[in-house]
Amino acid sequence: MKGESIALFYFFYRPMTKREKSFILIASLYALNRRNEVPAILHRMKVPHRHLVELFLHLSLLLGFPAMLDGYEKLSSLNLLPRSSQHRLAFHNNRTRGLRALRRVYGSQTDKLLSSLEAMFPGLSTMIVEDVYGKVIARRGLTLRERELVNIAVLTIQGLNRQLHSHVRGAIRVGVSPTTLRSALRLLGKRFRVRTRVAEELLSQLT
Repeated sequence: MKGESIALFYFFYRPMTKREKSFILIASLYALNRRNEVPAILHRMKVPHRHLVELFLHLSLLLGFPAMLDGYEKLSSLNLLPRSSQHRLAFHNNRTRGLRALRRVYGSQTDKLLSSLEAMFPGLSTMIVEDVYGKVIARRGLTLRERELVNIAVLTIQGLNRQLHSHVRGAIRVGVSPTTLRSALRLLGKRFRVRTRVAEELLSQLT
């Protein structure tokens, strides 16, 4: 019982880590077209270089390949790109791995989501499972919690509220605490003056 209480306390009150904050700041600066401010953050970060590579790969899903390539150019200029012998951007078309990651984010809504995607455009559900989740989101380097925080930051800035609703729920499903989410939203509001009301209201409803 005591262990359960500690786990529950940790879930609700775990603060945002420096690493999470840095990832959110970088993603937000790219979403706001303030890329020139990113090198200063990258220079201070104490994380494996390959994890920074994975961050910009993830941003390609949200902001496109130009943002990813710009990020890699910045990493290169700061000598933060891993040597090719140490790290390769190897992609594996793994439907099982992608579906597993998707179910962690969407939970019991996964099958409904896939049906909706397929009804919208045949083959879209396969692309989401295999290319988005299987090839990118299921990769090592960033945790699902970190990926969801990045998603929420970018979606909040862009005002994509429908997807934002899904990913706030997804963040909670993969273990992001309400305290961490609120800290992330406060960071967006105070640092960038981003309107976070929609995400805050949804978080209040869920917790």
